[in-house]
Amino acid sequence: MATRREFLTSAAAGLIAAGLQDLRANPLGLPIGCQTYPVRKMISKDFPGTVKVLADSGFQDIELCSPWGYAPDFSPVAKYTGAQLKSLLGGMGVKCFSSHFGMGELRKNLSARLDWAKDAGLTQMFVPSLEGPDKPTMDDVKKVADEFNKMGEQTAAAGIQLGLHNEGFETGSVDGKRTYDVLMTLLDPKLVKFQFQVSTISDGLTPPSISPSTPAASFRCMCRDGRRRKRRSWRWAAGRSIGRRSSRPLRPVG
Repeated sequence: MATRREFLTSAAAGLIAAGLQDLRANPLGLPIGCQTYPVRKMISKDFPGTVKVLADSGFQDIELCSPWGYAPDFSPVAKYTGAQLKSLLGGMGVKCFSSHFGMGELRKNLSARLDWAKDAGLTQMFVPSLEGPDKPTMDDVKKVADEFNKMGEQTAAAGIQLGLHNEGFETGSVDGKRTYDVLMTLLDPKLVKFQFQVSTISDGLTPPSISPSTPAASFRCMCRDGRRRKRRSWRWAAGRSIGRRSSRPLRPVG
């Protein structure tokens, strides 16, 4: 019978023979992707170098942030035309089909952002929030939803899917209802899709809020690494506290 040491040595040798490249977690056989916002400080110093680090780490897809709406951290990306950006990423074996844009910049420059997105080969454009008022009325929510639907008509005409993340405004309430749930009934599912931030479950978004039976159900989820900490608040990667939680919440890493 092999000793424990002999077994571990043999197992390690087998793993090495199999190739570490095959050990990357990919249970569904889908490309492994990541959002680049957590590495925005690295991008601000060396965008190509940061992409290479991500590629070498096994990421095949990345989601960018607008170099104008997310300046100054993503400003270095603006030096590339859409076509140049696509070529740069492709040369490192990385694809980018999605990017986040600020709602404010789309209100002012949707046409220009669409042109850049198409040149870069993007098929999806997301905003983190519709940036409604802190204490909205139902009319406020309907107004921003109508505005976003109209933006969706323009992006759809250009062959790009418009989508909504869920931060801040979306996690609040209006007339006793979760704003996010209300938006799911107001936004046209043919024009707008949802990107669900899993960490917002700590804000009270429960499975009924993201049920596939809702008219414009989420079609993408975003997860974050985290670590336990003693402080009683959830803190985003940017370090902003968004409220009291349980005594052992998570803090996003990266």
